[in-house]
Amino acid sequence: MMRWTRTQLAEYLERDALVMRRASRRKYGNRPAERDGMWFDSQKELKRYAQLQILQKAGEIADLRVHPRFPLAVNGVKLGEYEADFAYRRGDEEVIEDCKGYRSRQDAAYRLFLLKARLVKALYGIDVQEV
Repeated sequence: MMRWTRTQLAEYLERDALVMRRASRRKYGNRPAERDGMWFDSQKELKRYAQLQILQKAGEIADLRVHPRFPLAVNGVKLGEYEADFAYRRGDEEVIEDCKGYRSRQDAAYRLFLLKARLVKALYGIDVQEV
């Protein structure tokens, strides 16, 4: 019989939970991926990250941020926050991108994205670009 310490058991359960999160089936069939110590929700998002890294090395964009968060507050009341896939600067322009593989106005998650994108436009004056 194998005996584990509490630490060993905790490490095993944590590792097992991580594997289960990675292996679980996604609603839209996307497959999460990891690169440079960061997790991406889909292969499309990972490919876009690689493209943006190349653009940044070429000097076409600057200040690339992955999964930046934007607080959504109106008249001092916090409504929530929007987590974009990427944000960067192209010249003097701030660009926010969100990778979408599935778009349907009947889908509640997509409608929520559209609402948050409109709030970002109203609060920050930046259009969220769908990629």
